[in-house]
Amino acid sequence: MKRAALIVACVSCIRAVLVVLAASLAQACDSTPQSALGETIEMGRYAFSITSAWPGKEWESAEGPTREIIVRIHVHRDSTAPFTESFTSSFIDSMAIVDAAGNIVRATPSPVFPVHSAGRYRSEFYACVFRYSRSSEGVRNFSRIGTHPRDFRLLITNPAPEGRQPRRVAVQLG
Repeated sequence: MKRAALIVACVSCIRAVLVVLAASLAQACDSTPQSALGETIEMGRYAFSITSAWPGKEWESAEGPTREIIVRIHVHRDSTAPFTESFTSSFIDSMAIVDAAGNIVRATPSPVFPVHSAGRYRSEFYACVFRYSRSSEGVRNFSRIGTHPRDFRLLITNPAPEGRQPRRVAVQLG
């Protein structure tokens, strides 16, 4: 009987150690660098900064409220070759806002006042409109979802990391 209890205790200890190791490994793998509003972010052939975020429109529909968070991006460097990808096409579904409740809303940047140059539209400024409602994909808990930019972190996934560039960067909004 004592031997069985000892075996159960050892198995419990091993499980506890494995849980701690798994948590440590997950934390190490999720070493997403933090950036601040206005700080330059290097991703692929681009250098840009998140300049501002503000609440957009809010309206009522049959399913309840629909809200927007608008994020403004300033592109400092675009070293892509002519007639190739644009900032928008490079970051399709690569930007998401996440709140404390685990709600995730994705968006793709759109150019603000684009100019046609070298076979594509370019802009110095882009905007991401994160629109969400109760039925939006990624919204898990609408009763606890953020309503102001300060309630969200912007996660940007690097579409083509170069050198020592991070795979993902987080920016606290607001």
